[in-house]
Amino acid sequence: MKARPAPSNKADFYARYQAGEFGNRMRIWPCTCDLLMETRPPRTVNLRSKKIAGNFIPGVSITDAINLLATGSFVANENPPDDCLLIQGEVGRTVEGLYLWYSTVPGLRMRDAMKQGIEAKGLVADAILGHYLAYRDYELVMSLVDAYDGVVEFSAYSVPVGIDPGYQVAIWEVRAY
Repeated sequence: MKARPAPSNKADFYARYQAGEFGNRMRIWPCTCDLLMETRPPRTVNLRSKKIAGNFIPGVSITDAINLLATGSFVANENPPDDCLLIQGEVGRTVEGLYLWYSTVPGLRMRDAMKQGIEAKGLVADAILGHYLAYRDYELVMSLVDAYDGVVEFSAYSVPVGIDPGYQVAIWEVRAY
């Protein structure tokens, strides 16, 4: 089966991410009105740029988030339980097979963790994913790797996370950019 194209830019990604195309994710609020209407608002959120890769602002108060969301340049997402992190990374397929760039250091942002990440390929990459991810989480990540021509960015935790009950993995991004 031919892989579907992964999002080629941030705007394409967020439209598809919000629609639930990529499976389990943390709660997101793309605009001020969504955050104001939240019945269980968090104390802080993370803000991610809708346009610039890597533009991330962690731990923003709801008041500040509302002001920044009003600019239309950011989307807010629920803070994950970073103290419960098991593994985070990027996984995809190359001509050589499965490829994984990962970190098991808790408390680091993805970008910082990947600067000191570890590379694994093939069966070793598959074994690492199988070790750290519960079966259901492994199946979700691998289904995305197989379905899209791109990279899957994920984090797995020792506790349930996200909008879909029973998952311990959050999908952060599926991309070809």
